[in-house]
Amino acid sequence: MVKLWNDINRRTILPFFLGFVFLLTFNISFIQNDYIAEYPWAEPSGELLYVTEESPVSYYFQADDDDIYGLTLLYYEAKKPEDVEGNLYTTQLQLLSEQGEELFSYCMINNITKEEENSVGIQLPEGLCLKEGGNYEIQLSSNAPSSENAIGFFKDYWTGGLLVRVFYKWFSRDFVRLICIVSETVLWMGFVLVFSRKKISIEKMFLLASVVLCICWTMMMPCFRVPDEDSHFVRIWGILNHYLLVPENGEIRIPDISVSWQNYTLYYLKNHLAEMNIGAGTRALSCVNMALYNPVVYLLQMIGVGIGRFVAKNIWIICFLGRLVSSVGCSIMIYYAIRWIPYGKTLLALMSLSPVAFQERASLSADAMTYAAVVLLLALCLKIREQKQPVSWRQWGGVTCLILLVASCKVVYFVAAAAVLLIPRSKYVAKRTCYWYRGIVLSFSFILAIGWVKFAGRYLEFTNGGGNAGEKISFVLHNPISYVALLIRTSWEYVGVWMQEMFGSILGYPQRIPVNATLPILLILVFVYEFQHERSRGIKGDRTVVLLSCVVFLTCVLLILSSLYVQWTKGVPSEIIFIHGIQGRYFMPILPFLWGGILKLKNERNAAENSEDIFHAGRMIMCFVLGNLAMLTCVFLGGSFI
Repeated sequence: MVKLWNDINRRTILPFFLGFVFLLTFNISFIQNDYIAEYPWAEPSGELLYVTEESPVSYYFQADDDDIYGLTLLYYEAKKPEDVEGNLYTTQLQLLSEQGEELFSYCMINNITKEEENSVGIQLPEGLCLKEGGNYEIQLSSNAPSSENAIGFFKDYWTGGLLVRVFYKWFSRDFVRLICIVSETVLWMGFVLVFSRKKISIEKMFLLASVVLCICWTMMMPCFRVPDEDSHFVRIWGILNHYLLVPENGEIRIPDISVSWQNYTLYYLKNHLAEMNIGAGTRALSCVNMALYNPVVYLLQMIGVGIGRFVAKNIWIICFLGRLVSSVGCSIMIYYAIRWIPYGKTLLALMSLSPVAFQERASLSADAMTYAAVVLLLALCLKIREQKQPVSWRQWGGVTCLILLVASCKVVYFVAAAAVLLIPRSKYVAKRTCYWYRGIVLSFSFILAIGWVKFAGRYLEFTNGGGNAGEKISFVLHNPISYVALLIRTSWEYVGVWMQEMFGSILGYPQRIPVNATLPILLILVFVYEFQHERSRGIKGDRTVVLLSCVVFLTCVLLILSSLYVQWTKGVPSEIIFIHGIQGRYFMPILPFLWGGILKLKNERNAAENSEDIFHAGRMIMCFVLGNLAMLTCVFLGGSFI
């Protein structure tokens, strides 16, 4: 009886209690405020509006609520706050009603330096209420005679006008904390009860966690806040309207809606749900960044968006249905990858349960299919390599389809098709068949990847944000040693940042949701610990697997860095110090090649199939589940709250 109680305590009570304490502490420390932004995010353009005596500035807005909290403006400080007589220059802020009546005023003294970005947060007095839906004006005026004495306020990147955020009072922070803690604790209890079972396999634990968390991520991440999701939506809509290729001008017409979709947050969606219905008109939006994607990688998203177009006329619902189908389909592909891979099951499950993996999988992004296809191809090839029985025609068909699918994804990942070389010659009917099959599928994947880029390369002139690509290519060819030094310097400088990004240090777009780095660091430590655990269980190297996997990994890394060097990094080639625009999520599809190739168990069957190792794997997976629950708090509050 005592032994049974100790076993239950070890498997259920203690993990639940520790997780509950973590969620309680995290939510109490993270949720600090009880007001919400009317304008969900604001992106400064770099241009300034100087408020002088001759040039007052106005900002107009429609009240989203009646209980206003305050205002925030971004500005650069002025150089000279005083004139020759010692009088201070000031800037006056006035909040005016629709009838021009002054409701509130605030005086700012023009500051002395112009070295760093600043913000002014103005809390309005208690009892000041607006009329919900009413029109109001924020007016800035100054006695400064010129821009040298004036405050320069940032313009909004999208509107070109003054950048202002308006805040309203919301639920109390204690109530928000209670909602987050209770909902996350209920989910955590369910995970603990299921994962404590002895007979549940690693892939089933992954699938269960994915189904629940993908639904949460799908609903909690606002529309088009995943990186480039708005452009992916335009591309998907175009394909469904028979634009397999993007038109010459790089634009596709989509249904018009009355709100700016880049501004979506959950609060904004709730208040403007009716305005997001598809209207009779259309508008042209560019998706040149997605023009290089083969339509095949959008298969799952197209199914969801296509269903959404028939069952609803609301952009929000259409987007979420597309996300849901993508998340379910890609999770099933990864489930089979974990099931088939002969070693490193837990590592693959952990990587696929990272917050960024969920963000990509539960979105309209083509990166979801890219990751799922690459890891499934690697797992199937390793499974065939390890099995004793002959390869079936079904397996050869699966390998061939996956190679073609990988070649249809981002061109930098086509090298992953080399995983077919992991299948030994003994698995083929004859040696000649082996060489013919490898030659045909690898050649075709290369032609498909490079040929598509060449065919769709007419769009590269629209996406070339880094200057003259020809000059950079010429510099690399004539100065290979300098370029290698640039690659090493960039990797050394940013490898820590990339690792944190892979585990969720930055989420959301265009205004990215900054997340405390503590969670990503903890998840990285868990991942490293599990890697060492795998290595400690009788693991030895397999020369062929290790060599080929490292070559694929390093080649893909080189292609990722080089593509962003040519197409994104600005500057004279000889003066570029670092390559810019690289994000940690770019390395996720190829990371399994690095550690999946190094790990090679002595046993013919995976050592993680015994009950004790499954118990250990469950604990590691539960850590990642716990991290995702905490990250969902960040997603929920990060877009609309300060």
